Amino acid sequence: GFGSYLLGMNKKTYEQAGVDTEGNTPGSYKELEIGWMTGFLFVTAFVGLLAL
Repeated sequence: GFGSYLLGMNKKTYEQAGVDTEGNTPGSYKELEIGWMTGFLFVTAFVGLLAL
């Protein structure tokens, strides 16, 4: 779910998946910070409410 998606976006996971893997572009990871995660949580929750 949500936690797996956030953890899958960090640089360590990017490197473990393989830097040269197809679709794994250099700008495709995000270092997790509390402000960014809070904003992401609110956006996804709001979109989820609209989907109902």
